[in-house]
Amino acid sequence: MKKSKSKNKPLNETIIKQVGFHKRWLDDKSGYWWEKTLQSRIIPVNIVYDQDKNDLTLRIKILSDFAPYRRQLSWEQVQVIDGTTLNLKRILVNGALIAATK
Repeated sequence: MKKSKSKNKPLNETIIKQVGFHKRWLDDKSGYWWEKTLQSRIIPVNIVYDQDKNDLTLRIKILSDFAPYRRQLSWEQVQVIDGTTLNLKRILVNGALIAATK
């Protein structure tokens, strides 16, 4: 019996919705991106899919100093990869581990 290989297809809106991504709109509603937060107890991990560039961005939430004695939570980009089905699968399965090691 031959094992079928997964095809490395580009992502589309249907696949993104099935996986659980949600639209996030700009303040003026002029554009949007897709976003999914992974359930991680160690660090907050987030994946952003940009349809215009067709890429996936893995982000972690960090505490950054922006002025003396002031801190703010912000998202830091860890990894940007092409938007394909295989890359999406890898980032969903290993996203928290990748973020923790970076």
